[in-house]
Amino acid sequence: MKRALPLFRFGLALAIALVAVALLVPYPALVHIQTDVPWLGHTVRWLDSRVPGFDLDHLVAFAAVGFFMALSRLKGGFGLALACFVAAAVLTEFAQLLLPTRSPQLADAAMDVVGGTLGYAVGWVLAAGVSRRMERAGGR
Repeated sequence: MKRALPLFRFGLALAIALVAVALLVPYPALVHIQTDVPWLGHTVRWLDSRVPGFDLDHLVAFAAVGFFMALSRLKGGFGLALACFVAAAVLTEFAQLLLPTRSPQLADAAMDVVGGTLGYAVGWVLAAGVSRRMERAGGR
């Protein structure tokens, strides 16, 4: 698995788009989306209830980005991924300053970076395991 499958790159693009929408859409629109898509609203409420005071939805969203980033095998590896997580976390929280119904929080930015890192680690381990199995299967 030296090259990424186009499916992983598509997954990465989709995860980035969904995170951008979730973090930059005005809050009333987000509530409307969660009402119109019941499973999404239920999932967000469930995540919010797990650890009071922490937005686990930030962690999960960025974990998806990190996961697909690792599987996409982008040049630059983890260093590039970490820089992207930090930049995205800072930029999205800064952009929320401009949205009257959103409030930027340092804890959210931290959850973004932690989630991206955890997702990347899981994707990297999975990709390494698949590569190792493929090499063993090819060597027989």
